[in-house]
Amino acid sequence: MQYAVGDYGTIMYYNGNNWTRQIRNTNSLLQGIWGNKKNNVSVIRNNTGRHYQK
Repeated sequence: MQYAVGDYGTIMYYNGNNWTRQIRNTNSLLQGIWGNKKNNVSVIRNNTGRHYQK
């Protein structure tokens, strides 16, 4: 399980075979990401943290 983040709220998830774009609710520059499950992710944006969980 790998993640990547970037401009305009881009969050990408890699499952070992393919990259898929994740649902987001921001257009901010995302600066970092950490997650222990696909549906339990924390993102750094504008030097603040935000937690996403489904």
